Order: sequence, then C-alpha cells, then structure tokens
Amino acid sequence: MGKLLIGTALTLLNYDISVGSHGLLGIVPHFLGFILIFFGARQFEKDSSYFDRLQLPCYIMVVYSAAYYMIKATGLIHNIENFNRFIVYFMDLIETIGILLVSYLVLFAITNLEHKKRRNWGLKRLQKVWKGMVFCYILFYISYITNITSGAASKELTQFAFITAMIMIIFNLVKVFGSVVYLMLFYGVWAKYVEDVRG
Repeated sequence: MGKLLIGTALTLLNYDISVGSHGLLGIVPHFLGFILIFFGARQFEKDSSYFDRLQLPCYIMVVYSAAYYMIKATGLIHNIENFNRFIVYFMDLIETIGILLVSYLVLFAITNLEHKKRRNWGLKRLQKVWKGMVFCYILFYISYITNITSGAASKELTQFAFITAMIMIIFNLVKVFGSVVYLMLFYGVWAKYVEDVRG
C-alpha cells in the first residue's frame, strides 16, 4: 500500500518552476505518481477485483500526464496559451479529472479490501475528506474559468477579473490544504494496514 500512498501524493501535490523563457517544469511529475499507483494496484489485484479495474485508468493517465508534462516543460504551453487560454484550461482540467478519478478508485478499492478483511483502517473519515477535497477543486476551477472569461470579455471588467483572480488564489490554497489533510489521513490508513500485516 506504500506505493499507492506515495503515488497518490505525487498526483495530488503540484508545483511548477520556470525553465528557460517559457517552460514550466513540474517538481512533482504526476505521471510518476500514476506509475506507482499502477504497480501498487497490481500487488493487490488478487485481493480485490477493484484494484484490477484501477490499472487501465492509471495507464491512460500515465500517457496523458507525461505528454502534458512535456508540453509544459518545453514551453509549448505558452504558445498554446497565447493562441487560446481555454485550451490550456481544458488540458489542465482533464488531468485534474483523471487525478480525482484515480484517487477515488484507489479509495474505493482499499475500502473494499477493508470490508473483505473485516478491519477498521479509518476509511470513512478519508472518504469524507475526499469529498471535501473534490468540492474545493470544483470551486477552484469555477473561479478559474470565471477569471479567464472575465479577462477576455472586456477591458471594463478588469476590476472583476482581479477579484476573481484573488478568489481563485484563495480556493487554490484551500485545495492544497485539503490535499495535504487527505494525504495525512491516507498515511494513517497505511499505518494501520502495516500494523495489521505485521500483527
């Protein structure tokens, strides 16, 4: 389960640094997280069929996330953004949907494993935090698209665009906080699992 934990952390955490004139290099590559989750799921596929179902979405996201990572790192993302900011928005949104889908499948598979082994690893609380985290992501992307549309619509909406930008930053911070809390609780689940295995 350690691979599932580390892989989930790599997919949820995100920080880009500037490379060259327009490139963005992700310190935490998401595709590495999906690779870890893929191999972590293979370790448990005999214990629950839900881990087997998890592998195909992981494979798809490895390909998409790696391609998106290269587009950002080489600076192509800047050219695309100059052409149409909405394309960049939807590219980022697709990756986020993939991240949340995989994290849900991981959570669902571990919950199924918990029920089969008749254990209590604290997954009910983790499920509640996951729902809250998803809600934060939704609010962030609503503020994100609002900021893009208000900035592109008219120069008269500059003040409104600034307000939506501030709201977007706030929701982004809340989103990061929710992800950290989720990972901390996931670590607690992993610790209980390890304790059961050793016991």
